Amino acid sequence: MLNSFSHWPYKSCFSARSSWRRFFSQNVVPIRPLSRSFFFKKNYRYNSVPFSPPSSPDPQVLNFLQKRIQSAPRFPKPSALLELGKPRLTILVVLTTMSSYALAPYPGLSFGTLVWLTMGTALCSVSANAFNQCMEPTLDCQMARTRGRPIPRGAVRPEYGWLFASTTGILGSSMSFLVNPTVGWLGLANIVLYMGVYTPLKRISILNTWVGSIVGALPPLMGWAACSGGDLSHAGAFFTAAILFAWQFPHFNAFSTMVADDYKRCGYQMASWKRPALNARVALRYSLLFLPLSYGFVWSGIVNPSYMVGASAANLYLIAKAWQFYRNPYKTNARSLFFASLLHLPLIFILTLGSHMFKVWKDSERIEPDNSSSGD
Repeated sequence: MLNSFSHWPYKSCFSARSSWRRFFSQNVVPIRPLSRSFFFKKNYRYNSVPFSPPSSPDPQVLNFLQKRIQSAPRFPKPSALLELGKPRLTILVVLTTMSSYALAPYPGLSFGTLVWLTMGTALCSVSANAFNQCMEPTLDCQMARTRGRPIPRGAVRPEYGWLFASTTGILGSSMSFLVNPTVGWLGLANIVLYMGVYTPLKRISILNTWVGSIVGALPPLMGWAACSGGDLSHAGAFFTAAILFAWQFPHFNAFSTMVADDYKRCGYQMASWKRPALNARVALRYSLLFLPLSYGFVWSGIVNPSYMVGASAANLYLIAKAWQFYRNPYKTNARSLFFASLLHLPLIFILTLGSHMFKVWKDSERIEPDNSSSGD
């Protein structure tokens, strides 16, 4: 990992000028001003999209996986099937959806709608995660982090995994359509994007991280659409989804640095090992984006201006960790940024929900005296 950054032109560890120059450039080496020749074939290394065709799996890996599958029980345990859906990730997805449902400034919140929304979102998330594991067992069994998953360890046969993923996908999409068509289409898009675009793209291009971030931004839109009756024209819907989109980059870029060796061994096209400078730079850029996005909640009328005090403190904490990771993108700083992102997201949503409820309460107090005075 240290050799990956030996080409950086450091004069001093505290050289702010060189740091900002690297931050605003697309490559470590200086780039001359754009001209017509920039788009010629000889300059492909500046403007081409990173692309690498997926390699064929190792025969030894296939034999190992085949033996594990043959030793799998005829009927899998329910707990093993549940593991295919990544329960902890699904809980996070459901919480962001419910938070967005509560944030939407529309009257007539319904407990029944919330139940269908929660169940539909959870099953759609379980289905997408299960499809992902069914498509990558040969890669999962090569990484220490994933070789304990149900299919590589021989707890679930692939055919049962596909059946479980399809069943939960149909049920989740159906429940989402019961809320309203917008929620249903968003839930279905979540499954299709994760299974059909993000999963195969991981072995083709580093652009998979941006596609995965779009997938992460869809559940908040589902919650907002459930409360608004399918209307996503309010600016708050954009800012809620943008928060989740931006959060994926400091979170995942830090995590992918921690497991960069495994990703490289399996052929996953991740910026953490292909373009580590870009990986750290993108994490910092999207961490900085939280400042204007948080102000967007105030601008759209979701929260009071006092919300910016707590939100700015939380955002600056994440930015400080992202800056450390950008200056020295090693595993120690990556781990620090990763855990900071785990703390940052729930803190931002708790602050936003608390400020929103306080604003609703204050607004209702203002309305009540006006109604009483008009009645007199």
